[in-house]
Amino acid sequence: MESEFDLKHIGRNIKILREQLGLLQIELAEKINISSTALARYERGETEPKLKIFFRIAQFFGVSMETLISYQSVPH
Repeated sequence: MESEFDLKHIGRNIKILREQLGLLQIELAEKINISSTALARYERGETEPKLKIFFRIAQFFGVSMETLISYQSVPH
């Protein structure tokens, strides 16, 4: 069962990867075909992406899904 703490890690990792590419939330959202509101909720750890969205995010960044859920931050 995933806790709010786990969601914060996922969101933090998504945000770090997005910022490394110099993308705004709206730009990433458009690239992975979701709303910027949904992406903002993921990054804040308020909600978790559905599996197909989660996979799209990992695929876009070229990382494993395990990397996104890692308690350790992705490398800056």
